[in-house]
Amino acid sequence: MSWDTLQIVDAEVKFRLSMEDEDRSEEEIRNSAYSDSDLFAWEWESLLECLTNLMTSKQKDEGTYWRAEMHNFGWRKLNGEQVFEAETGQELLRRILPDTDCTFGIYGFGRGFAIQNAHHDSPLGDEWYYIVPIAASTYEKFRR
Repeated sequence: MSWDTLQIVDAEVKFRLSMEDEDRSEEEIRNSAYSDSDLFAWEWESLLECLTNLMTSKQKDEGTYWRAEMHNFGWRKLNGEQVFEAETGQELLRRILPDTDCTFGIYGFGRGFAIQNAHHDSPLGDEWYYIVPIAASTYEKFRR
């Protein structure tokens, strides 16, 4: 699964071109799609629901605790790790992604998943997050 506004708009333009009875140009349809906030809201909610379902399938008996390793974070290309609690996809993304416009892909990674992220400080998508579920006892050890 991914979040890429260009891909979302391209798919919507293709769909609208196949369904439209009007004589609108592809450029007019593309501009309409870019300004369609409902389109992006629906796609975002769909992504969050899929991510929450993925989290639930990966958590098994661990609960709602996660460990994330970050590689090449931001313009300084920092590495690090953190533990956190998240029950939903929205909570998880807020915990790890920078608070800016991001384009990312989510991939399977062993017992967890990996996120490749691009944004203004990492435009080539060099930023990676490796996220695995952890037990409450492991979470508590990290928090001390």
